[in-house]
Amino acid sequence: MEPLIKKIPGNKRKGIKLLIISGAHGNELTPIHAAMKLTEIRMFMGVKHVTVMLGVNMSGLKSHTREMTSSNTMDLNRVLSNEQTVDSIELLKEQIESHDMIIDIHSSPSCTEFALIDIDEYAHSMKKWCDLANLKCAFRYSNSNTIKRYCLEKGKPALTLEVNKLDMIDYKSSKRCVDILAKLISLANLVSINEEPPTFPEIQEIKTYKEGLLSFHLNNGDEIKIGTTLFSITDLNGTLVHTEISQVEGYVVCEPSQQYVNRGEYVMLVQPKY
Repeated sequence: MEPLIKKIPGNKRKGIKLLIISGAHGNELTPIHAAMKLTEIRMFMGVKHVTVMLGVNMSGLKSHTREMTSSNTMDLNRVLSNEQTVDSIELLKEQIESHDMIIDIHSSPSCTEFALIDIDEYAHSMKKWCDLANLKCAFRYSNSNTIKRYCLEKGKPALTLEVNKLDMIDYKSSKRCVDILAKLISLANLVSINEEPPTFPEIQEIKTYKEGLLSFHLNNGDEIKIGTTLFSITDLNGTLVHTEISQVEGYVVCEPSQQYVNRGEYVMLVQPKY
């Protein structure tokens, strides 16, 4: 099954051609809902046009699974640079190569809305774009064969817009996502794409070496300083066994989505100050 594609005109004859991708994972429903709401806009200001791909992984969406189908382990966001002949992958590649900039929308179990930017030569340009839209950023070296890596290898600046919840629609996060996308689109022509050596620290996974009941002391988006208490863990008798203190300055990107943690599990994501 091929994804639905909607092309919406802009008001610039020679403006940027922007591609919005949603639904690479079939269990990420908030991005698809936000993309559908975005298509209700009749014209976008500041660009030549916007193409919205709805439910790129239609088979995974129908099967209620992250992968392409419930019977295999093909993750659409991990096979883009491989020689795959699946129709939806070929269609996605064609759309990427015919656009100038790309936003790929994904969701996480418990996060604030933020841009996840690959640490590469376009990172500074993508950050400036997000700064214009007052959107928080986080930075990571992405895995090979992802949608974003494929875009970047083709010379197409790209970022991931992360929104909230898996396996369900977070309507509040979807609305905020649409507002963010509208801002980014309206500002796209103001972005100068310059290749610069990246200088941003990578997002950090904060793990626990203790097992027990988790008590989280912050919220998504909260600023943290060195010495800030991040979370504490008690055993089943109610005895405090661990308190995690921040070793960096930055902000909370993803807060915990579980109540009980095991040794070695990652509890939260923090973007260090840059």
